[in-house]
Amino acid sequence: MTPKKTAILVLAAGGSSRMGTPKQLLPWKNTTLLGHVIEQAELTSAPIVAVVTGSGAAAVKKSIKTEGIEVFVNLNWEKGIGNSIALGTKALLEKYKDLDGILIILGDQPLVTAEYLEELLRVASMVTKSIVASSYGNVPGVPAYYDSCYFDELMVLDADSGGKSILKRNIRETYMLNADAYLADTDTPEAYVKLHTEVFGYPPSGKLDE
Repeated sequence: MTPKKTAILVLAAGGSSRMGTPKQLLPWKNTTLLGHVIEQAELTSAPIVAVVTGSGAAAVKKSIKTEGIEVFVNLNWEKGIGNSIALGTKALLEKYKDLDGILIILGDQPLVTAEYLEELLRVASMVTKSIVASSYGNVPGVPAYYDSCYFDELMVLDADSGGKSILKRNIRETYMLNADAYLADTDTPEAYVKLHTEVFGYPPSGKLDE
């Protein structure tokens, strides 16, 4: 049983400076990196899935083919991931005032599965701790579920560290799930090509900008 009303917030506003081309739009399976993450989010029991776009917002929004996805545009995306979390949280709460929690995920983690997200939601509904985070080498990170008691803190984030500051301050209230198998670097052309080749057995089609 998942929390009564949980929204999944997908962060996809970054400028992909190290990639040299919009990372959100890179091919993955029969869609894009972002499209694949959205598909996984939609396969969970969470009733609401929202995306925060920023850099290249028009093209990114156009690439989202699924109906019923909330899309929020962050005009201040260059301020960092924390600013996008704050904007997304505020926008969700303006429309859904009865949310019990928000599960924050990144739009460039293609190895994160619907099954893992569902397990994270299941754990969040069972444990007494108010945060359930993904553990990478014992370091908490996203995907991470935040109970409604953290909404005020999420809405004032404005740093590039995102929600990590909240995790650090509330580590005793954080339950961690091992997520080493879902960690993937897609920040550079080389890393993306390597990961795509490892997963599918062949490099992605097309040419990446250097």
